[in-house]
Amino acid sequence: MKKFSTFKLFLFILCIVFLCTFLIPTGEFKNGEFLLHDKNAIGLFGFGSKLINSFAYLIPYALMILIVGGFYGILSKTGAYGYLIEKVVNKFKNKEIKFILFLIISLILLSSFVGLTYIFILIVPILITILFKMGFNKITIFASTFGSILIGNMCAIYSNSINHYIIKYFYLNSNDHIVFRIIFLLLIIFFFSAYIINRINKDKELLKKELYININIKRKIIPLIIIVSFFIILLVLGMLKWSEFYHINYFNELHENINSYEFIPYIFGNINPFGYFDITSFIIIVVIMSIIIGWIYSLSFSTFIDSFKDGMRRFLLPAFYASLAGVIAIIIGNSNTIFMTISNFLLTLFKGAEIVMMPIVSFIGGIFYNDYDKFISSIALISENIIPDTTKYPVVAFISECFYGLSKFMLPTSMILVVGLSMLDIPISKWLKYIFKFIIIFIIISTIFILLINKFY
Repeated sequence: MKKFSTFKLFLFILCIVFLCTFLIPTGEFKNGEFLLHDKNAIGLFGFGSKLINSFAYLIPYALMILIVGGFYGILSKTGAYGYLIEKVVNKFKNKEIKFILFLIISLILLSSFVGLTYIFILIVPILITILFKMGFNKITIFASTFGSILIGNMCAIYSNSINHYIIKYFYLNSNDHIVFRIIFLLLIIFFFSAYIINRINKDKELLKKELYININIKRKIIPLIIIVSFFIILLVLGMLKWSEFYHINYFNELHENINSYEFIPYIFGNINPFGYFDITSFIIIVVIMSIIIGWIYSLSFSTFIDSFKDGMRRFLLPAFYASLAGVIAIIIGNSNTIFMTISNFLLTLFKGAEIVMMPIVSFIGGIFYNDYDKFISSIALISENIIPDTTKYPVVAFISECFYGLSKFMLPTSMILVVGLSMLDIPISKWLKYIFKFIIIFIIISTIFILLINKFY
């Protein structure tokens, strides 16, 4: 496979989507029928305007990555962070394979059962550093961290980022075909873990920069562990959809009771209750955590600012790619009516073959949508109009989850993918070449389970 960069592939996909606005008419479903409208070509000036507006809209995602970089810049100055890394590496000396296997399984399970992409982005850099110090090469590190997170999204069981929206738009139960889904997850974990372990090359492939670590000073690590653990737990509690997904209203009631004291909102402002933390909440909490760590480890104000700026500078490229991943979805527009036209064409191409064509539709959806909420709402609308048999919705939901996830596993419209590749300086061609055989395995296994779910539901 010829080497090509993530950016080049993104530009190629962007050009294809741009041309599609000239060639493919828009359309919508209305009253059970598909109405075909005129082509809605963006045009060069319109494209430029939408491109600029899309970056403005996606600034919070870039800022989130930069703040995480600043956080690691502070950690690297404490001395405790580097000492903690050394202790972990020494603890698992001659047990590196067991460690990476445990890490792969843990990240897939967390991603599948919990979700919460932002928190993964916060914790992955320390895992990268540990694996790097253990001697694993860059592609192995990427597959074991970011790759595992993406695998969990492809096999989601109770993910707040995925299954919540499937239940919301398809009116399904969270335990629908749960036995099949868990068996599918376990099989994918087995094959993915075995694939990586089989491909491991212990010859070091050094990063261009030692991004996150300073081990010249040894400091107490317990305060660091306590602070970081506390704030990660806070973020998890804040981002899990307690009311919407788990039907637990305790935190909403607690929030109302606290705000009943007028001085609370007056002093602290409007703080979201647990279950409703967003990207802004994430950024604020990471900044507060950085400040507390800097204070605990006696960093001077100038050292704190310089370290934070240095960390942000090192994360500039991942921040750029974080915003780039969502550009296509913003440029095409929220309605994505071109996607509706493509979906209607494919799903009605062969009578009775809607389920067969749904994987292709879902994979294409990964190009047009960077937000699973909007993607699955469109799939639900399409299914309502083209697949009236609601007993097929569990298999439609399963297909959508797998193949939308597969698209994000392969293409630069995935924030997790492009942030990880840029962080480790890996061209996407190298990733696709490395993972190609597993992709074939995944498609075969998922096809078998689609047939099983379709037969028994």
